Amino acid sequence: MNVNNSGNQHILSGGESTEVADRFTYFNSDISRFELPEKFTFPFYYEPHPLGRLAASELQEYLKTQSDWDHNFGLEKDQNGLVIGKMFGVLVVRNQQNELGYLAAFSGKLAGSNHHERFVPPVFDILEKDGFFRQGEEILNGINRRIETLEQLPELIALKELLQQQKTQAETEINLQKQRIKAAKKERDLRRKNAQEQLLDTESQQQLQEELAHESLREKFLLKDMTKYWQYTTAETKEKITAIESEIQQLKEERKQRSAALQQQIFDEYFFLNVNGQKKSLGAVFADTVEMKPPAGAGECAAPKLLQYAFIHGLQPIALAEFWWGQSPASEIRKHPLNPAQGALQYEHRQTCFPVSIFFLQADGYL
Repeated sequence: MNVNNSGNQHILSGGESTEVADRFTYFNSDISRFELPEKFTFPFYYEPHPLGRLAASELQEYLKTQSDWDHNFGLEKDQNGLVIGKMFGVLVVRNQQNELGYLAAFSGKLAGSNHHERFVPPVFDILEKDGFFRQGEEILNGINRRIETLEQLPELIALKELLQQQKTQAETEINLQKQRIKAAKKERDLRRKNAQEQLLDTESQQQLQEELAHESLREKFLLKDMTKYWQYTTAETKEKITAIESEIQQLKEERKQRSAALQQQIFDEYFFLNVNGQKKSLGAVFADTVEMKPPAGAGECAAPKLLQYAFIHGLQPIALAEFWWGQSPASEIRKHPLNPAQGALQYEHRQTCFPVSIFFLQADGYL
């Protein structure tokens, strides 16, 4: 099959817009010598097709020379900004004029943004200015600010310091009283012993015993009253602290519930469109996985972006290739494509994007 063959048109109908023209990139090189693949690339284990390699090579050349945006990939010395390597992808496609070209995408964000010329947009832009995520995020930020204000409230800080002082003083005074009780008991024992040695009469012995018993009870009652006093005093301070902290706790619970609801709304409204024109939410795509919910970053890989864009705009996917560009994360093995001692092209991230890509390609001729 050569590049002039129209192939099976498993694509959605619809005219091509100016946006498609801006994202559809023609090859710089002559591609007439290339044979088209018999089947579309399986995103998780494949030998990149020569057209995919060529498209990746052209995109890499653009990354080396572009000046449209600034992102520190960790490839240049003394470049400002946090070093963040990035996965890129290219999708060779056929447009409705039967022309071959390719689309380009990056995983996640690039240079702090979801949108850049030449690259397809995200499947779902949670950073859209007036979108529900931004609105929900602003509400959460407001709750965070209120929590921070309450936690730093001078009254609350003073009450906590007072409570700590009260606890320290209570512990000191109660321990001193216990020591007094212990010392007084030793003294009473000694007085009893002396009385026995002095051979006091029965009435005097009885009078002494009653006096010593009363002394013991007085010391014990004093300890009991002291303990109650400090329990009451600290409880009063704790009650004032609780009045403020209960509001903080309510706000934290509200934040937790709103955050979960916002996440669920993303799962419900983050829709994918597959080759057959079927729509499925992000949550539904991952419902049958072991975790039963999408992991962080699901659907933000390059391949889902590329396939979604192609199916929405009536472009026929031909071949896929992905590569890592930049410094590798310490926890992962990534290879820079310009180093001949390292591998150039990568497979898609299985955990975050496998179910998404399977849904995208559920059609004869693709899987």
